[in-house]
Amino acid sequence: MTEYEIYNIFINLLPLFLIGAVVGSINYISSENTNKQGKLKQFISVSSSAGILAIISYLISSEFDVSPNTQLGIAIFVAFAGYEKLHEIFDKVLQVAKTRTL
Repeated sequence: MTEYEIYNIFINLLPLFLIGAVVGSINYISSENTNKQGKLKQFISVSSSAGILAIISYLISSEFDVSPNTQLGIAIFVAFAGYEKLHEIFDKVLQVAKTRTL
């Protein structure tokens, strides 16, 4: 893979990162339990991690046979939900699966 191809991949994923960062920013601003004064580092962290989660979920969903619109929807959902909410959802699903097998 040449250097040009690597840069091309990053440039193609940049809009998805920006969408994820905007969605994460909106989620951070609209949350009620955050103190919005003096939390610039936390805001940047939440926004950038939402963008990275959007890219990762988009790349993972591209391995399955789904349409590009579905891939984008999954990526935006993951960016909006954030790591903590996804962890909570997976814990609940695993708990339900564990109780059904017993």
